[in-house]
Amino acid sequence: MKLEFVESAASAGNITQPRLTIGIPTWNRELLLKEQLQLLSACATEDVEILVCDNGSTDQTWELIMRFQGDTAHRFRALRNGTNLGADVNYLRVLEAATGQWVWMIGDDDRIDFSLLPEILCELANTSTSTLLLLDTHSSDGVGTQHIVIDRYFASDYDQVGMHVLQVGRMVCRSQAIRPFLRDAYAKSLGHLHSYSAIYGPLISREGLKVLVLPILTEHEADLPRWNLMKGFLGAWEASLTMYEGFQEQSNLRETRLRQKPLLWIAIGHFLQRKPLPPSAFKLMYKRFDVKGKIALLSLRLGFGLAPGLANHILRKLKPGMYPQLISSVPDRAPDY
Repeated sequence: MKLEFVESAASAGNITQPRLTIGIPTWNRELLLKEQLQLLSACATEDVEILVCDNGSTDQTWELIMRFQGDTAHRFRALRNGTNLGADVNYLRVLEAATGQWVWMIGDDDRIDFSLLPEILCELANTSTSTLLLLDTHSSDGVGTQHIVIDRYFASDYDQVGMHVLQVGRMVCRSQAIRPFLRDAYAKSLGHLHSYSAIYGPLISREGLKVLVLPILTEHEADLPRWNLMKGFLGAWEASLTMYEGFQEQSNLRETRLRQKPLLWIAIGHFLQRKPLPPSAFKLMYKRFDVKGKIALLSLRLGFGLAPGLANHILRKLKPGMYPQLISSVPDRAPDY
């Protein structure tokens, strides 16, 4: 498989190790990547390396990268897979290829306030653990900046922490600490949307997690669930059960609190559009849901199966504000990394 590589003159001529690598996995999202690189380059310093891993894009993404490489005065490196290897592999490519002391993987569509980079770099210089979670003030739910050990990590007070650990764009890890887990992550996580959980989990279990609360996002997530993330929710649920050795029961209780309700709303979106849930998704939901969730899931399937018009009418009356979003939602889509 062909692997292309480019780097800026600032990278090639600099022998010092950057403090932080900001890695961006991408695939066929030229315009989003262009905007992200422009925002990032406006705030980046010589302590920051920008790394792009292009997963075999077929649009003009690689041409954009080549132009940026020639124009930028910042440390910049890019890798291009000869073909799309799947989001899981591209995530791990980012973590493996980073040359900085720390690596922060972000999405090309994450809207981050990069003016906070000096504060983040200062925090990294004074952090003893290998994992730092950047938690936006909008979703912090009262959690302050602190070090959370694994014995306290699964308390309901830290549900927002547990939710965001598996989101691209929130975790910063010490690169040297990642290396011992990469081989295992590639071996066990191929085909797994949250392949990086095979790295994050052991690090958090061993050293705990440092949380830094900042107004990091310039655009906040919608209050309603993102309907296209059914696979993401289910994948995160499964990942959380395998990433923390010895804490599967506590992890499952957390995932039930966090993801059962959004998954039920996603199921309603499917039923409203006469799009049956994929059998594998239905089986996995039924397997993981608690008793109330199982009853709700079966009731939805039965109600929309036997009397879809009545079920539709009831939902319209119960949730008039949410109904238009449910009926026009996109139940699922492939990842764009």
